[in-house]
Amino acid sequence: MGAGQRPRRAGFAAGWVLAFAGAAMAQAPEPPVLQWNAAAGATQRRLFEESATGERLLAERGVMGRVELGASFAPANGPAFAAEAGWAAGRLDYDGQTQTGAPLQTASRHHDADLTLLWRPGPAGSWGEAWLLLQGARQHRDIESIGRVTGLVETSWLLMPGLRWRGPAEAARGWRLWPQVEARVSAYHRLEVDFNGLFDDARLDGGRRWALALGVDAQAPDAAWRLALRWTRARQVVSQTRTLYRNGAPVGTVRQPRLGYDDLTLTLRRDF
Repeated sequence: MGAGQRPRRAGFAAGWVLAFAGAAMAQAPEPPVLQWNAAAGATQRRLFEESATGERLLAERGVMGRVELGASFAPANGPAFAAEAGWAAGRLDYDGQTQTGAPLQTASRHHDADLTLLWRPGPAGSWGEAWLLLQGARQHRDIESIGRVTGLVETSWLLMPGLRWRGPAEAARGWRLWPQVEARVSAYHRLEVDFNGLFDDARLDGGRRWALALGVDAQAPDAAWRLALRWTRARQVVSQTRTLYRNGAPVGTVRQPRLGYDDLTLTLRRDF
């Protein structure tokens, strides 16, 4: 074997190696994409309680600040996973009545925290994306005492499975728009009530809750930020009735009336 043939054969072999490597890279799927996002904004909340006959018992209105953090793990083809966390807090005007029916105006402090886990079983299609979700939520509502009227503190713990549809991007005057629809229903709801010493604390099964959320994300050309607008309507049936105690002695019953709230949230969001 001549020395002059070795470089030629070596180059031929190297060419095959590069060709096989290129083919393998071309056939290999794209690596999964891990993406983070953060958002901050405000929520306008309108909350009410009503009796079994539909009589309005109270109304609360006000603005809550909100921050969000999310992550998604989405391969090019196949299932995708995501997680979202949100925190909101604010002081709302409270317009209601006492147990005797006298008008009562005070304030309530709201602190919300939620964690949502999402799974997209298959790749996105031309019609958009379908996600299964499970949301855990804690809602803390502190109605302030005023005068001789003692306030109370309610804390709700919820697990709410649901569905989310996210539409494909649409163009509108240079902007990109993503519509979104989400529906959830509570599978678990635990309610804790602190009467600020007037009665013993109470724990009861909260009423079933339904929630519908409509939204749209909007992004300007070449912008790193997106505007996200969400409208959420939640309705909840009457809770379980439990015996009310004072110092261990029964003094009556307690339950949470029918409740509902409408939230309008605007946030500024950025992906990383």
